[in-house]
Amino acid sequence: MKCSQCGAQINEGDIFCGSCGNKVAEEVESVEVEEVEFSEEENSSQEEQVFIDPNQCPNCGSYNTKTKNKLWSIIKNILAIVLLSWIPILGWIVIIFAAIGIIYNLIISKRFICKDCGEEYVPTLDKYREKYQEL
Repeated sequence: MKCSQCGAQINEGDIFCGSCGNKVAEEVESVEVEEVEFSEEENSSQEEQVFIDPNQCPNCGSYNTKTKNKLWSIIKNILAIVLLSWIPILGWIVIIFAAIGIIYNLIISKRFICKDCGEEYVPTLDKYREKYQEL
């Protein structure tokens, strides 16, 4: 081993260089990293990623779908506000829950109906996993 400052020979276990007095840096043992290649069998055992297309029916695979009409749900919430808001305490509770229902129907809820087989579905990964595991 050589000194990093003056290049003089240093014995193992020495803390300082004998010629210049420089502190010897502790060496870190190098570890060899072995590259591992996976075979196709091992790769196939890993879960495959599935692309979810919300416009494709998970039941029949048709792309002839439409979104469920949310208008009736919104109208029911608005009617609840109009009819029950005149009651002081109950009215505020109804207004709050109806507003939450309207927001849910407009923004969060995504339901689709297949025009070919008539199935109503929410695109979730579970249905697609079941379908593609059979293949």
